[in-house]
Amino acid sequence: MPALLTSLQHLYGDKELKSRLFALLEEHLAPNVRHDLGHPGMNLWQILVMQGLNCDFDRLHDLVNEHNTLRQFLGHADIWDKKKYSYQSVVDNVSLLTLELLAEVGKLFVGNGHNVARKKAWRLVARAV
Repeated sequence: MPALLTSLQHLYGDKELKSRLFALLEEHLAPNVRHDLGHPGMNLWQILVMQGLNCDFDRLHDLVNEHNTLRQFLGHADIWDKKKYSYQSVVDNVSLLTLELLAEVGKLFVGNGHNVARKKAWRLVARAV
């Protein structure tokens, strides 16, 4: 989980990557969503965070309801935020991320990772000189 949370921190701080990712997610997950209905559910960020945990639905359901640090990444400010996710809501929303969509998200992250690695390598070379 620490590697996932570190990756999510980087993602959230990179405005260009974040906007490209959410455009991709909205294109595939929410093309026909009616925002005027006001039905509360999970936002795209929460679905992405849950998918990144890569565990079975029972474990995921427990984590999103009980793990304080993870709940902060899901957007719950503190221990007083008592929102709980139902098991069926977790299953239904995380299942929206198809293998094809996850492959596209992976390409986006890998491409960004190469850019980050190049920048760090350049800094190391510059410092050595």
